[in-house]
Amino acid sequence: MPNVTVEFSYKRADEDFLLEPTFVNNNTLSLKYKGPDEIKCWIDPQYGEIMYTDISHPTEEDRAQALRIRGDVIASEIKEVTITPQTDDLHAMAGWFIMWSHAGGDARTALMADSEQWNTLEYEDKTTTVDGHGVAWKHCTNPNPSEFLQLHFRDTGSDTWEFDFNYVTKDNDTAGEIIAKERKARIAYYFKEYDMSAEADSDAAAYITKVDAFLTEIEPLRPWHLTDQDTGLWAPKMPISVANAVSAAKTSGLSPVKHFDTDGVDPANEHSDPVSYRDIHSG
Repeated sequence: MPNVTVEFSYKRADEDFLLEPTFVNNNTLSLKYKGPDEIKCWIDPQYGEIMYTDISHPTEEDRAQALRIRGDVIASEIKEVTITPQTDDLHAMAGWFIMWSHAGGDARTALMADSEQWNTLEYEDKTTTVDGHGVAWKHCTNPNPSEFLQLHFRDTGSDTWEFDFNYVTKDNDTAGEIIAKERKARIAYYFKEYDMSAEADSDAAAYITKVDAFLTEIEPLRPWHLTDQDTGLWAPKMPISVANAVSAAKTSGLSPVKHFDTDGVDPANEHSDPVSYRDIHSG
């Protein structure tokens, strides 16, 4: 297989790792793919992952041995997908991922030693203040694709398979946000449904306003910005008058509230769909 060099562009979200990323700023980076002009991949259809390639396992005997070692995949069910890096940016980036992760240690080492194929990461300082607490972190300005994308394969229908990339996402809420939202949901439920004392009603309304202000202030902060700071300690504390009123309501036999996010969605089931690179950028 002849080797080729192909420059490709890749799109970074406005902010990395968000559950619902945006692309308003058109953050575009570029690298070069250096490798074969064609790569064949054999895919485990259960997980959409590469089992081996014709680079890592160049002979049929190599591939048969890998299949025997794996033991849990039926040969007839394996899917074959061919990557042609000269086709477009998507194919070139897929080839780059394969050379980085599925072409053997020597190929990976060579890729990471070549400044045309691998960025030495650079950072800029970022700071913010939340409720009087200063936070500082490092923001990477030139990430490699593997920093925020994952290569996978999917069935597009009629047993036709293609590669794609998913944006890596993480839980966006800090401990402070999670605790504040839970406290607000608990109080808002009883404040809305039950007539508490005049003092408790007034304190509950003021507390909900305070929590809303805190959530607005802390929203830009992400868990990965933090090192040793416990933002759970920053969440506004529940007034004792409200806590007593809620406790009295529960003691009287009222059912405790099930905690939801402030938009009424169960956080455990929110944002379960992966974010597809191909679907976003190939329209």
